[in-house]
Amino acid sequence: MAECPICLGNVEDACVAPCNHSFCRQCIVQVLVRHPPEWAGSCPLCRTHISVYNLRSGGEVLVQPEVLSLWGTVFVQHCKLGLASYHFESPEECYISYAAAPPSWRLDDGSPPPERKPWKEVSYDEETRIFRGVIEWDPAFFQDVRWVYRLEFAEDFAGIVGGEIVSSSIDGQSQTQPYLAPWVFDWERHLSYLRYTPPPETIFGSVYVQGRLYAPMLEGVASYHFEGPENCYISYSNAPEEWRLDTGAAPPARKLFEKTCYDAPTRTFRGSVSWPEGFDGAVRWEYTMTFAEDLSSICGGKVQPYGPLGFPRPPHRFGDPAGPDVGVLYYTRRPPVLDAGERLRAMFLAEAVRSEDSDANTAPAEREPEPARSHAACNTQ
Repeated sequence: MAECPICLGNVEDACVAPCNHSFCRQCIVQVLVRHPPEWAGSCPLCRTHISVYNLRSGGEVLVQPEVLSLWGTVFVQHCKLGLASYHFESPEECYISYAAAPPSWRLDDGSPPPERKPWKEVSYDEETRIFRGVIEWDPAFFQDVRWVYRLEFAEDFAGIVGGEIVSSSIDGQSQTQPYLAPWVFDWERHLSYLRYTPPPETIFGSVYVQGRLYAPMLEGVASYHFEGPENCYISYSNAPEEWRLDTGAAPPARKLFEKTCYDAPTRTFRGSVSWPEGFDGAVRWEYTMTFAEDLSSICGGKVQPYGPLGFPRPPHRFGDPAGPDVGVLYYTRRPPVLDAGERLRAMFLAEAVRSEDSDANTAPAEREPEPARSHAACNTQ
């Protein structure tokens, strides 16, 4: 019987990696669930890359990606088509779209970039998921005449997770700009691209986080989750330590909206949140949120707090993340392409809970514990 390198016990319900090392399914799932949205890591024995997409159980991969090929996909920055979006229609037709380029993007002769700029010298390695191509500019674009691309895609093609552009200027100087996975936070200048999916037709099923642009580390920092008409809540699962209720307790991981309603024609959500214990001096928050036409952000509305005596306190207003307003709340939708990762997370967590429940039911009874002895930047709403 093989030994699991994680629990050091006999392998149960084996998962086999590409390197042929085996793990207990429960053990490896518990490790990979901590690394969304790539669900990947390294084999603890030989450091080979492993993920839910290349581990096999019973001869089948643990998870089959929703997208299996580069062809037919589009990758965007800031969820915007035509803002230097990458289109991979086929091996013979790959191009960058500038159809929605801002007016400030001009070639050196003052003309706008073409709506479609085809890559030349194209190659794609299916095994490594690495695309290579060249863009040439005449006239130059911001004094550049040649861009050489290397793009590395995630296993599920959710985003570009590595690579670089090497640009060559008119005077022969070169500069390299890297790509990082959109879910990686880094202050250094880089490019981030996600696979494009059509915008949803409703807010339900969406998550909105604080900021002008989506940042995954802000989920759980008073993020808004609209799972369904009867299940809408604020998540404080990742709230800063200093966020405290007036009693000194931490806010709950989930705080349900009450008295909710959503008017689809005006894209307006209304709801309230009660704080009997008080939160920043308020006992009730009344929400009005108006969403952008494509539902990509909250672009208007307000949070109206009320004090213990029922008097209104100064409101907090929502602003359009694409607008010039300051001193307002900005909320942006999590890109829909990442929702598949959240479904995976839910599946893995449910599997882990089932395994823990099974272990608890078969574990020997433990001694009952003795009574304890006593001893002497972001918006919260």
